[in-house]
Amino acid sequence: MNLCRALLSLFGVAAFSSCDILGGAVEYGVPHMDYTVMGKVVNAQEDGLKGIKVKPLESNFSGHIDSTYTDASGNFTIGQERVFGFGEGVKLIFEDEAGEYRTDTINVKLTKVKDGKGWDNGDYAAEDVKITMRQK
Repeated sequence: MNLCRALLSLFGVAAFSSCDILGGAVEYGVPHMDYTVMGKVVNAQEDGLKGIKVKPLESNFSGHIDSTYTDASGNFTIGQERVFGFGEGVKLIFEDEAGEYRTDTINVKLTKVKDGKGWDNGDYAAEDVKITMRQK
């Protein structure tokens, strides 16, 4: 077991669990969670806005920031894997690349929907998130 740990450390393998095949406990990893947010972007008249860019303020597990765009009815779904920050929420940025509406940021409260195991803290979600964009 100690030999296995020494070899893993020597090769810089920090993302593997240490020697599970030899009966060792998980010792390496990064706490993370998966989240999904679903909602709608509307204008002051409650009309859905198409083509609004939605992205999280933080990067995902790999350091990449995923984004999406609202559909013809203003609906969006966005999700990613995130390191730390379990359950308290996520900040989303809404941007109209056409320039008619002001960029806005909201905090979305997440709810745990599935327990995880080990370093995986589970799945979180928020549904029916609604944001009203203001014209410039």
